[in-house]
Amino acid sequence: MRADVLQRKSNSMQMELAAKQRELESCEHLVADVRRERDALYTKLDESSAAHTSAETELHNAISALTVRDTQSEECNKRLQDELTSVEEKIANAADCQERVSIGIASLEGDVKNYKDESDKLQE
Repeated sequence: MRADVLQRKSNSMQMELAAKQRELESCEHLVADVRRERDALYTKLDESSAAHTSAETELHNAISALTVRDTQSEECNKRLQDELTSVEEKIANAADCQERVSIGIASLEGDVKNYKDESDKLQE
């Protein structure tokens, strides 16, 4: 029974791991999108060096906002990576525990068989 509980917990953690991996991939795509947007804005800024001062100010503000988003995305990516590592460790621990329980069950089953055999011999 303990093995069943551990198996369900392991399955649950694997589903959580898959969800975190999907979330991590989503953040990685967001980081790439934000970086492309930022790079495009830098290019536009370089090409419009002769543009009006207010236009340049607007571009700088947009770049600053994108840089903040990039930083936030990287922080999200790092946090999700840490959570992913934690879930992977929990799955490994659950698998180790499940293995120990399985070995314990096999040992108990062997003991039961030995006691039964010994009991059968004594009854003869």
